[in-house]
Amino acid sequence: MMRQVLFVDDDRQIVGALGNLLRRRRANWHVRFASSATEAIEELEKELADVIVTDLRMPETDGQQLLRTVQLRWPNIVRVILSGEIDLDISSLGGQAHVLLTKPVDSQELLTTLDRIGTALDHPIAK
Repeated sequence: MMRQVLFVDDDRQIVGALGNLLRRRRANWHVRFASSATEAIEELEKELADVIVTDLRMPETDGQQLLRTVQLRWPNIVRVILSGEIDLDISSLGGQAHVLLTKPVDSQELLTTLDRIGTALDHPIAK
């Protein structure tokens, strides 16, 4: 099943590198990009994503506020932080993120994380 991932980062170099990396997974993932939280919300209003991967430090609205909005409006979207803050503790974010990856992210770690998320979405645990 084709899944959608939305990457949000104001750094064009990172966006370009992620795009190149994820070309390897284009059979499984449709990749979209936004350069700001506002643009990300507009993208999600047009078409939902299964996963959102966002930086925390961005101009205007930061990634934490973006994740809070996504959590409230679209709670089924898997929320991933990609941050350069190595001392960040995911438990301090109050459930706003499911996964924390640090920059620079190892390409294999990112691909493995997306593969695991895709598998979990394809095979949810029965309640």
